[in-house]
Amino acid sequence: MLLRIFLIWAACSGPLLLSAAEPDTSAVRAYIIEAFKAGRNKTLLGTASGSTFDIQLAAASDKGLTIIRQGGKMDLKWDQLKPFELYYLGRGLLEPGDVESHLQVARLALQANLGEHMDRALEQLELEVPASIGRVERIRSEIQDQIEMGKPK
Repeated sequence: MLLRIFLIWAACSGPLLLSAAEPDTSAVRAYIIEAFKAGRNKTLLGTASGSTFDIQLAAASDKGLTIIRQGGKMDLKWDQLKPFELYYLGRGLLEPGDVESHLQVARLALQANLGEHMDRALEQLELEVPASIGRVERIRSEIQDQIEMGKPK
């Protein structure tokens, strides 16, 4: 119950971070399921204000996921999760050198206006996988454009 109250509070606190069109979260949802099936279950839950909390996945399927935080377990359907929450869940599961997954999570970050949060991870990816520089630079350029648009004039 305490976890459910926390999630409701977290979703309501802070500014709304969604763009006008609802982001497509399907690739990141599929990545979360794939990562869980591969045995990775420690990830992040993020709030609209940018705070993150360590959580553990107890299950992930086409229907949704089960998370554990501070001993409390909660089942969530995918449509209950906001794009920024899916971004943090995906980001927390990223592995070094996994270019495709980094790019999927970065695309969702851009759509959810969280691009600047992903920039450092992409910079590190370029160092780990030099062959990815061209692809990564394109999305980093979009992130920089998004950051510049958000700066006061």
